[in-house]
Amino acid sequence: MKALLGIDLGTTGIRGTLLNTAGEVLARRSHGYTARARWIDPAGWEAQAEVSIFLDALKNIIPETLDAGRISPSAVQGIAISAMAPDAVAVDARAQALMPCILWMDRRAVAEAEEVRRRIGEDRIFRLSGNPIDPYYGLIKTLWIKNNLPDVYRKAAKILSLKDFLVARLTGTLVTDVSHAGLSGIAYDIRRNCWNRDVLEEVQLDPNKLPEPLPSDDIAGTLTTEAASELGLTPGTPVAGGMIDSAAGYLACGCVKSGQSAMTLGTSSCWGIYSEDALWPTGMNITKAPWNPKGYLINASLAAGGAVLTWLRELFFSSREITQWNELEEQAARVPIGCGGLLTLPHFLGERAPLWDPYARGVLFGLHTGHSRADLYRSAIEGIALSFYRNKLLLQETGVAIDQRIVVTGGSGRSPLFRRILADVLDSTVDYVGDEVGSDYGAAWLAGKATGVFPSFRALCDRSRIAETIEPDPSAHRRYVHLYDQIYRDLYPGIKEMYPKLANLPKPVGEPSSKLPGISKQR
Repeated sequence: MKALLGIDLGTTGIRGTLLNTAGEVLARRSHGYTARARWIDPAGWEAQAEVSIFLDALKNIIPETLDAGRISPSAVQGIAISAMAPDAVAVDARAQALMPCILWMDRRAVAEAEEVRRRIGEDRIFRLSGNPIDPYYGLIKTLWIKNNLPDVYRKAAKILSLKDFLVARLTGTLVTDVSHAGLSGIAYDIRRNCWNRDVLEEVQLDPNKLPEPLPSDDIAGTLTTEAASELGLTPGTPVAGGMIDSAAGYLACGCVKSGQSAMTLGTSSCWGIYSEDALWPTGMNITKAPWNPKGYLINASLAAGGAVLTWLRELFFSSREITQWNELEEQAARVPIGCGGLLTLPHFLGERAPLWDPYARGVLFGLHTGHSRADLYRSAIEGIALSFYRNKLLLQETGVAIDQRIVVTGGSGRSPLFRRILADVLDSTVDYVGDEVGSDYGAAWLAGKATGVFPSFRALCDRSRIAETIEPDPSAHRRYVHLYDQIYRDLYPGIKEMYPKLANLPKPVGEPSSKLPGISKQR
């Protein structure tokens, strides 16, 4: 039996899915990483990880998935990888990492973002890339490496995202795909799918340090003998260009027609709307759609989501007993809308769309001694949903067409309460496809498309199965709109100027520095 292998690397773990050539799931496996990302400075959200964590995870998940599907290595017809992004890791010509990988949630490059804003300006960057200027983006992280680690930058053959690094280790080819290039930002010409050399020259980045953007369903290369031996696969197996994890999740949800949208609710909260029109609201994150090089993904994505809910659960309970979490969900479901006067700004990792504020932090507004942990938990979910509602209003103002239905997947999407609140706040029908249909599933389909096993993604859409549908409650929606209009809309603007002052308070002696471990900061 022939098979296709999809791999997804998320913030907390890795998953693998095997499909047969009819698109049916043969096996799925997942596990957490051996180590978490290292927060150098939690208050500043500087986050990185040794690449060995992800290489080891890849070496473990592939044989596990093949064993579970009873598939021989020679039966694997193609491989595709999706991964969290944007990240930045400098590598030499042999794809050996010269530093730890700076992860997507890292926002240390504030000075570099300000320099790009001063030199080029938001309007010009938006016209070129469809994106704002923020430390989140890959090329801003690359500028930080250039400015702070000049020896690493000088030695680097390329500076890659995590997914691109893994593809390079598998194939020896140093390339990227169009969806990852979109998350590089600033100098990526999203209409022409190429780097803009004028902008790169103005920000003094060497274009030779950047990987060539390929269509996601192109073959990036084939497994080297060395990589095949380490992974228990066959040399010469084709490896697709790959894609970002949120796009893979949208694909898995069948979001391939203009106006369709999907949410992948994991550590972060991503809402992607597929559009074939270059009509973009300012403040969104825009990437190319991996399934159509002429189409765009408008990402109204928040920095946090599941990260906040997990933090609260671990704060409330000394163990990770699922029964305790289920009880918390049930209690929170009984809490009235508005949580007794408690509103949460869920900007615990800074914020992406539409605020793009690396200084923003979480806020519990209206907290009093009568509030319970169920109030705090529900308020966090309501805060996430109300932040999505802010984005929805901007999308509507710009004229972006959005279907009434939103398809939801991801670990946080397992929560019926989360799905109910999303439906009511956004006044949308929420279709849940289950956590079994995730980014690894989308990646496996991409492997099939890249190798010619699947002529298109149409069959994937035909296979979409809805596990549960929640219709919005008009009365609940009106109450949420009132909360938003009267308080939530003005809460962040009212304290925005305080965030940088908080970040710039003098640090106590012994506060963790922003140096990468094992690498001295160079000037």
